[in-house]
Amino acid sequence: MLPDIHSEPSGNTSSESGSKSCNETISQKGFRFTAQRREVYDALLLKRDHPTAVDVFLRVQKKLPGISLATVYNCLETLAEAGAGGKP
Repeated sequence: MLPDIHSEPSGNTSSESGSKSCNETISQKGFRFTAQRREVYDALLLKRDHPTAVDVFLRVQKKLPGISLATVYNCLETLAEAGAGGKP
């Protein structure tokens, strides 16, 4: 399950702390938390819907114009395999 996006007492949003926790989760599975994976993860957190890979691609492309749809698919697969993507 993805964390809520609310401010924490430290002033960090849970998106920031969620990224830190996602980084730890991914690292434990032997993956690196790359800039592309961070943006895909953040795109999932920022809008709590059930987007398609294309929806995520369009959201991430605003921040990373050079990202490909294949990279988004790979990031989603890695996040899911690491248990950080919200996929059961």
